[in-house]
Amino acid sequence: MKPLHLTTMVEDQIINKILINGGAAFNILPRSMLRRFGRTVEDLTPHNILVSHFCGKPSNSDGVICLDVLVGSRR
Repeated sequence: MKPLHLTTMVEDQIINKILINGGAAFNILPRSMLRRFGRTVEDLTPHNILVSHFCGKPSNSDGVICLDVLVGSRR
C-alpha cells in the first residue's frame, strides 16, 4: 500500500504533499510550517501529553494548536 498525499489549504496557505493517516492519534507539525502560517511556539497551548518515538523512547512536544484545514474544493 502507498501513502495518500494531498494538496490542501492550511491557514490560507497551499501545502503540497500532506500525508493522510486516518489512524493517527495526533499530527506533527514542524516548526518551519508553524512559522509559514505566521505563528510561533508562543501560540501553542501547553499540554501534558507524552509522545513516544517509533522506537518507544518518550519525548515531550512543544504544545498543541488548532489550524483551519480545507481538503477538497470550495463551491
